Amino acid sequence: MKKLISRIAPALLLLLVLSPVTAKAANLDLTVSPVSFDYSPKPGDVIHEKVSIHNNGSTPLNLDLSVSKMTVDAAGNVVPQDIAASDSATGWIKFSPAEITAPAKEWFDVPFSINVPLDAAYGNYFALVFSPQVAKPGTGTTLVQGKVLIPILLNVQKAGAVSQAVITEFKVGNFVSEYLPVDFSVTVKSTGNLHVHPRGNLFIRGTGQKDLATLEINPGISNILPGSSRTFTASWNDGFIVRGPDNHLIFNWNKLTDFRLGKYTAYVLLAYDDGQRDVPIDATLTFWVFPYTAVIVILVTVILATTLIVYVFKSLVKNEAQKLKT
Repeated sequence: MKKLISRIAPALLLLLVLSPVTAKAANLDLTVSPVSFDYSPKPGDVIHEKVSIHNNGSTPLNLDLSVSKMTVDAAGNVVPQDIAASDSATGWIKFSPAEITAPAKEWFDVPFSINVPLDAAYGNYFALVFSPQVAKPGTGTTLVQGKVLIPILLNVQKAGAVSQAVITEFKVGNFVSEYLPVDFSVTVKSTGNLHVHPRGNLFIRGTGQKDLATLEINPGISNILPGSSRTFTASWNDGFIVRGPDNHLIFNWNKLTDFRLGKYTAYVLLAYDDGQRDVPIDATLTFWVFPYTAVIVILVTVILATTLIVYVFKSLVKNEAQKLKT
């Protein structure tokens, strides 16, 4: 069953090849829709689709069309990879012609088809690549070339296909935070042979299991390829005192009753589709918010004030005692 991550939100994903020497750049200003494709075909299926391109420039733009594979680097980031000529995947995605001219200020449709072979692997990840046709740089110059990549993710549905994910790490930036924000990270690994896109919420609870805040995890529905991990982050900054980006304290007087102090529990609940149902995965941790600087200042102030009061009281008692003797 075909699933489109996004159908109408236009976006660009640019890959830049940069050099510190003098550079020339291709005039690339495109809007594409959709920004990605996500399918769950069966072996032997043929998918017919199209990409809509809008040339935002004032002149027609000549583009080359090609296909690359999407893979995961050592850091877990999804990156494009050239397809070797001997790779059978070169025949999966077909479009004609391989060169197009996008008219200025107009939408232009590029049809393509995906032929899923009978022996297709479970997870297959490609990208349609749109590159501007540019002249080769001269001596002493380097070409800065933009490329628009549109990911195509295929979870082939056949015997042995497994969608599975686990939370491998759930941690807080600091076990004890003096003030908000408190930063969290959730690392999820795809342990099956298909990609997954878990999504859910992180709940902050105080005394009595009352939910004080709900933070969204993976709102962009990012995918995790098989065998790879992805870390999602969230930040809790809803309170009376919050430390700003410049390290200065911000006092939200409209949230005076939301003074964060004490022990809290963070509970993350995510779910992913295994092809049959939504499978939940969760994790829990505890942390503290304790404004120790303010507490120390208050304690010192109280001690000094108490010492001063005791001293003054003793002085008054001593003076009165001396008056009585005389």
